[in-house]
Amino acid sequence: MNNILIVDDHAINLLFLSKVIAKIPGSAVHTELSAPLALAQCAQQAWDLVVVDYLMPDLNGLDFVRALRRLPAHEQTPVLMVTASTEPEVKYQLLDLGVVDFLPKPIDPSELTARARNLISLRQATKALEQ
Repeated sequence: MNNILIVDDHAINLLFLSKVIAKIPGSAVHTELSAPLALAQCAQQAWDLVVVDYLMPDLNGLDFVRALRRLPAHEQTPVLMVTASTEPEVKYQLLDLGVVDFLPKPIDPSELTARARNLISLRQATKALEQ
């Protein structure tokens, strides 16, 4: 089972993202409206994929990923950033922190499915190599 965490401060976005990603076979989707609470979950559990919104009130996507990477189980966890930002500097900073992929808003469900599936496959391959 692939454990996927989706973090977004808008309930409607969480519902949409989780419905689309839940259709990927073998996926267990968990959602969180609060970035700080999501980080607390990350400290307790490893995830195979984290999908996170960039613009959130308590902790933006950049700060979230920075904190996530400091957690021992999440140094290599694939992160898919959902963003409406087109600022190159933001993307460069996120890439430096290890964000693997970006998904522009508005989100295309087919693109979300394909990108999530690819990142899950990448995580499975990485875990197999580690073993």
